[in-house]
Amino acid sequence: MTTLTERYFRPKPFELDGRLYTWLGVALFKRLLMGAVRVDPAKPTANAYVLGGRSLDDVRRFERKSRRSELVHLGGLVMALIFLTFAAVVGGLFVAGAIVFVANFHCFLLQRYNRVRMYRVLDRGRAGSDAES
Repeated sequence: MTTLTERYFRPKPFELDGRLYTWLGVALFKRLLMGAVRVDPAKPTANAYVLGGRSLDDVRRFERKSRRSELVHLGGLVMALIFLTFAAVVGGLFVAGAIVFVANFHCFLLQRYNRVRMYRVLDRGRAGSDAES
C-alpha cells in the first residue's frame, strides 16, 4: 500500500512519455539552467542540481532532494495564484504574481520531469534486486 505522499510524487501515466514536458519547454529550460548554474565538480553532493554519483543510493538521495525542491516551487506557485487571484478581485499584485509564477513554474515541472527518469532507474534497480533474491 502506498502512502499519499508517494502517490503524489510518483510520476503519473501522462508524464511518462515526456511529450508534455517537451511541449512545455522543460528540456530547453533544463539546458539553459544547467548552463547558467555554476556547479562545483568537487562537491556534487552539496548541490541540488546534480546527481552526485551513479549508484542507486545516489539516485535515491537525489530523488529526495527533488521532492523538497518540488514542494518549494509548488509553494511559490500557490503564492503566485493567491497574488493573481487578489489582483483579479481587488487589483494590484498582478506583476508580483506573474513574476512569482514565471520564476517557479518551469522549476516545478523540472522536478517532475527529472523524477520520471529517476523512477525508471529506481524501478529497474528494485526489479534487479528482486531477481537476485
